[in-house]
Amino acid sequence: MLGPVALGVLLAASCVATASAGPLTFAQFHEANGTGNANLFAYINNTSNSTGDVELVTMPGSTVGGAIPVTFNFLQVGGSLPADLQGNQPATLTMTSSSKQGVQLAFSNTLGNETFDASGALTDTLSITRNSAAAEGNGSRTNLLTMTFTGQLVGFINGGNPSLSGDTTIGATVNFSSDFLTFENGQKNYSLTFSSWTTTGLGGGLQLAFSNAFQSFLAATAAGTGTFAANVVAVPEPSTLALAAIGCIALVTFRRRRKAR
Repeated sequence: MLGPVALGVLLAASCVATASAGPLTFAQFHEANGTGNANLFAYINNTSNSTGDVELVTMPGSTVGGAIPVTFNFLQVGGSLPADLQGNQPATLTMTSSSKQGVQLAFSNTLGNETFDASGALTDTLSITRNSAAAEGNGSRTNLLTMTFTGQLVGFINGGNPSLSGDTTIGATVNFSSDFLTFENGQKNYSLTFSSWTTTGLGGGLQLAFSNAFQSFLAATAAGTGTFAANVVAVPEPSTLALAAIGCIALVTFRRRRKAR
């Protein structure tokens, strides 16, 4: 049987948490032009190399999966966020993903769809890290959001605005973790939208290669923004949790005494 303190902590968590009927868009990011180059996402076609896959990654300079500057915001969150986690959060983003799947065409070959299903050499992971530790939170207090995922890269051929998205209700894998949020069971989804997609060395937007993948030549590059949705609860500040625990313990004690009478 749980002791009164442990029971109070559990009850405190339930008192602080607020559930939502459906997933909320709880966070977003915008790429920041902190390096003099706004196109810091890259698509690399390695189908003729030993890896035999394609990669969609962050790539500042020539560093595959390197950190790029972003502005991050928490949006609708169950419970209240401390003041220093509200508004723009200066951060860096890293992303690696890869696939061995070919491009599927639709609408008279004008629309391309490529599945990123964790079949490639790189892990499908996106991490957004606060530039400095927050006053509250768990772990390092810098993990704003980490996501492991699968999804679909979709765009019009020669277009400049493809998107990568995934939704658990249609079979995608979407897992979130954060030093500042807890994630409830249920639907999760995300959407990354790319702009100014440029096939380096060839010009133009999204293009097909002979290898049944999108063309990169050297590397297709783009700027990126993203949104994330789930049922979430803010991690309470220690003082808030302690007060809630005391209140719940008092409530349990009162009910026990009343029952004893």
